[in-house]
Amino acid sequence: MKRCPECGRDYNDDSMSFCLDDGAELLFGPKSFDEPQTAILHSTAAPGEAPTRAQIHTTEQTAVFPSGAEAEPRESLGGMPEKQGFSANRAAKPLFAVLAVLIVAGIGFAIYKFASGKQSGPELSFDSMKITKLTDNGKAGSAAISPDGKYVVHVKEDGQQSLWVRHIATGSNVQIIPPAELVYGRMTFSPDGSYIYFIRRGIGEPNYVLYQVPVLGGDPKKLNSHVNSPVTFSPDGQRIAFVRTQVGERTMIIANADGTGEQPLATTNGPNGFRETGPAWSPDGKVIATGLANNDGSGSYQNIVAINVEDGSITPIGPQKWSNVSRVAWLADGRGLITACSELGTLTNQVYQFSYPDGEGRKITNDFNVYYDLSLTADSASMVTVQEERVVNIWIAPDGTAGSLKHVTRGPNKYEGQFGLRWTPDGKIVYNLLSGISPSVWIMDGDGSNPRQLTQTRGANLVVSPDGRYIVFVENQSIWRMDIDGGNPKQLTEKGSFPDISPDGRWVVYEISNPGENGLWKVSIDGGEPVRLTDYSSGRAAVSPDGKSIAFSYREQQNSPLKIAIIPFEGGQPTKSLEAPAGYNAVRLITSTAEGRVLRWLPDGRSLAYIVTRDGVSNIWSMPIDGGAPKQLTNFTTDQIASFDLSRDGKPTLFSRGSTSKDVVLISGFGK
Repeated sequence: MKRCPECGRDYNDDSMSFCLDDGAELLFGPKSFDEPQTAILHSTAAPGEAPTRAQIHTTEQTAVFPSGAEAEPRESLGGMPEKQGFSANRAAKPLFAVLAVLIVAGIGFAIYKFASGKQSGPELSFDSMKITKLTDNGKAGSAAISPDGKYVVHVKEDGQQSLWVRHIATGSNVQIIPPAELVYGRMTFSPDGSYIYFIRRGIGEPNYVLYQVPVLGGDPKKLNSHVNSPVTFSPDGQRIAFVRTQVGERTMIIANADGTGEQPLATTNGPNGFRETGPAWSPDGKVIATGLANNDGSGSYQNIVAINVEDGSITPIGPQKWSNVSRVAWLADGRGLITACSELGTLTNQVYQFSYPDGEGRKITNDFNVYYDLSLTADSASMVTVQEERVVNIWIAPDGTAGSLKHVTRGPNKYEGQFGLRWTPDGKIVYNLLSGISPSVWIMDGDGSNPRQLTQTRGANLVVSPDGRYIVFVENQSIWRMDIDGGNPKQLTEKGSFPDISPDGRWVVYEISNPGENGLWKVSIDGGEPVRLTDYSSGRAAVSPDGKSIAFSYREQQNSPLKIAIIPFEGGQPTKSLEAPAGYNAVRLITSTAEGRVLRWLPDGRSLAYIVTRDGVSNIWSMPIDGGAPKQLTNFTTDQIASFDLSRDGKPTLFSRGSTSKDVVLISGFGK
């Protein structure tokens, strides 16, 4: 274990060098250090339920952040002040050792600040901030808090999904809609707290239906049959706004609170546009804030915008660009907003507060968890959000069966292989590892020994050339190639993701999702002019063993069901189109399920292997391309699979597997 000598934060990952909070150099040490003020957690779980690990040092389940006042310094050797958290033997160190630590810590702090950029802005005061877990079963879905802060509605995902209401003061939790084979979206309380507006859809259906139900249960009332986001209310509670997705466009709709009287406010065209995560109507009624997916030619990003309710004009809120923007909520005074978002090149949503209209951001949470779907009380004193904790490790099954399955890596707070892993021809494993902000590419022996980092920056969606000479991967939304030992990196394209390599090692096939370029492309392994293969939405390409065909997933239209298609290597329209099997693209280890759409050809070129996730458990299946019956290749009973690879004889033997725990948390005292 390591500890920060400045703030006292503990780190179980001994590979980390500097504190994420203050940049100080981490030191090895036993728990005999004098304990600084740390988070104190008070459990709201039922008796007998075990607390879930938090990312900060915890003892129970409500995080109370202490005041920023430090312990009084004391004199150490050389007259230099030393914090009381240091033990006596540390005070006896020579002056030059103390100076060395301070210098290194200063460098680490500078590196940390530089890497963090300027997106976070001034820090909030955490003098009285408190995080309370309201659920502790790890199966929470969406959540919302009532305007008066007395109730929280949340989805429970336990195979089937159901709707529950919790009374915060007493901890009473009541099911108001029973479990069913349905998918619930996000929810909103009516301004008077009497009703819950929620959206849900059937399995495989592209659009949600909007319903209204009394807060303590009753018969749901259908209000609108085509909604793609949660609703937000006007200040007077008479109108709602929501996003509707149709072919080629996304529209912000304003309607009466009963779902009638629709009027389009603003429309965005193409695959980019208004986010479906949830808009927010400002307290003065003048604008509606929402996330907006965009592309400026250099890559995709998201930002926060304000839509003028009078004329539909769209204005950015601040200059920041983000990888992801979740649901937006206004502060009661209209001078700021709160949302969960992730910085470009990163994968973990954190909660931010933004001033309005300039959009200066201040980070509220700062840990390895993922936060999404937040809502505020009417007075902005408290919020609820869903806190998601993920553990993803690498496993091997030498004979392709569950009986031979064993851990290769065991890393807390690490996502290992989640965004790609492959066997090399000589039996090593190339994988990505996320232990902090963004993933990097690593290589290790087949038994997990001798891990070695190959890239310092982002590297995902990796593939190894058939001759074992190269690794092709994605960095900053472009395709790169490097030697198997990490040397001689070379950029192959300006754009692209999810590459695969032809069996002869000459071509890299990849996808582009930018407007006007959407589809599959190929480029020489040595670089050069890219060649377009499809001019329609298509992705996750896999080149057949004979190099004559490409399999990929696609939709005939934006809202149509997902299918698996096959085209000639030269490109064109599908020569075969197969219905995606039930459970395909259902991996929930990550917020986006795109990684779950992995396709691998079996060596005979007659079948495709893919991930199927049912009731929260993933297995590998194969499907003959001639339309025959699918066959289950693995028989795992726990965990989900984010990515996998096959042995040379076609057995699934390499996996990135893990679990996700999601709980509703209440955050209060986060104001300045």
